[in-house]
Amino acid sequence: MKKRDVTDEPDEPDEPDEAPNGLVLGARCYGADELFEPLEAIDWISEPLQWCPGRPAMITAFSGSLKSIATLSAGIALAAGLPIWGEFRTVRRRVLYLCPDSGKRAAFSRFQRLARGMGIGPEELRGQFSLIPHPRIKLTHEDARKHYSAAIRGYNVAFLDAQRGFLPGVDENDSRIRDYLDPLAEISDAERCCIVINHHEGKGGATVAGKGGRSAKPDDEAGRGSTGIFESAGSVFRMMREVHDGETLFLVRMAKEAEERSGPRPAPFYLAAEDVEIGGNPRGGLRVVHRCEEQVKGTPKSPGAALEEELARVLAYVREEHAAGRGATADGVAEILKIGRTRAPGLLRMLESRNKIVNRGKAKNRPDWRPVE
Repeated sequence: MKKRDVTDEPDEPDEPDEAPNGLVLGARCYGADELFEPLEAIDWISEPLQWCPGRPAMITAFSGSLKSIATLSAGIALAAGLPIWGEFRTVRRRVLYLCPDSGKRAAFSRFQRLARGMGIGPEELRGQFSLIPHPRIKLTHEDARKHYSAAIRGYNVAFLDAQRGFLPGVDENDSRIRDYLDPLAEISDAERCCIVINHHEGKGGATVAGKGGRSAKPDDEAGRGSTGIFESAGSVFRMMREVHDGETLFLVRMAKEAEERSGPRPAPFYLAAEDVEIGGNPRGGLRVVHRCEEQVKGTPKSPGAALEEELARVLAYVREEHAAGRGATADGVAEILKIGRTRAPGLLRMLESRNKIVNRGKAKNRPDWRPVE
């Protein structure tokens, strides 16, 4: 080969070879004119949840955190043309539900309880809803792309519950897991069918604040396995179990927005599973109900109202200590009332400025807070 002299004129770039079928690297190449063409309107399955064809939507949660019941409820509602969880309005859709994790009896029983609880019978779902327990062809199959394209063809939304069951033998911590997940976006686009995947949450582990355990990780790191799983998804919601006033509820919070999003990021909300009495059976039916944060936690207090409530608690504590023959201290306020140790002295001084309490130990340089008589 001739050695090129640095003073030589640069060679003209070679024209790219044109494949006889018009493909480049096995795919269609789009030029400027096509790139500037107006895009088709997005076929939103649910715009607030950012469910649409394209990259699969995902819900992450620990086992037993309602994700399977919630997505099955959403699928039944979509097939019947009812609002998802009684809140998110949509139009009637054809739904396919794939569940390798549940046995046939368990899946049918869950479906029937939800349908009864929602007041839905066979006539509303005939031709609109299909369920496949234990699909034998997994995403690891060499012809998975062809089989899954055929499976979702004619449906508007397909639920995969849950991801682990579709990837036997695949290490979830290996980033190559995307080799099996990325084709779903292409399949979804081609078949115009939204895909929603349930995915298990990983163990809590340590966090920056040093706290671990259940639900300790940030929302965008909660899903089990490689970050490639999270990256391959469109919208991602995280579900977490909480107990409020003795009732088990499930907090739902968005961890990732879909690229197609058009509105504001949805606010966190709660889901509750409620038994419905059917024919004298108190658990004959089941329904999943949406609740906003205000319904669960009440209307947020204004900063001023929260401060006054805190001062009232501190004053009540000072009076209780005085009645027991003791003076209150900042350390006592912090420990008993669970108020920050750096905040407690300021609250005591604020009550002193309002002539509600006095420090009788000030002359001896020791705290001895008492109510003003």
